[in-house]
Amino acid sequence: MLFKDTAREYDDPEMMAQAYLRSYFGNEKVEYPINPFKMLKDEGILFSLSSFNKLEGVYVPAESDEDIAVVGININRPITRQRFTAAHELCHHFRDANKQVSCPIGKRKGKIEDFAEKFAAALLMPLSELRAQVNKHRNNGKDISFDAVLEIADYFGVSFEACLFRIAYSISLQQMKRWSHSTRR
Repeated sequence: MLFKDTAREYDDPEMMAQAYLRSYFGNEKVEYPINPFKMLKDEGILFSLSSFNKLEGVYVPAESDEDIAVVGININRPITRQRFTAAHELCHHFRDANKQVSCPIGKRKGKIEDFAEKFAAALLMPLSELRAQVNKHRNNGKDISFDAVLEIADYFGVSFEACLFRIAYSISLQQMKRWSHSTRR
């Protein structure tokens, strides 16, 4: 069974990304940075780097079983953003294969786009490896410097901003939740 056949069952982008990584890599060791362009290719998706004025990327679904899906990625954006967009469009291939999706630069995003953004972050920066990298770079076992975030972003092949948000909203919030649960006892 193809991952695409079960992807719509996931309502959590984190869980979907973890499941895809298990399906994609199997027992192989994951090498970082993960190559989302290879993933697109391996999923049978034709992608091209194109010059878009106001789009990060676009997903065009296959119109029939004989057709193939196409992804366009903005060549004018930094490579870290192109990689993130590739992972984002992979999510659209799995979840939104019945409609064309355009992904605007910097505009407010709806639920579909928000899910794809979170999936891309989880795919490129899996939580377990992100935690390991953060723990390796912590100062005095607590804080993490901006320089360390830059190093971690480079390790995963993502932008500083994407890495900082992922650390702040995924790792820090989970630690705060664990702390608040332990203080209630």
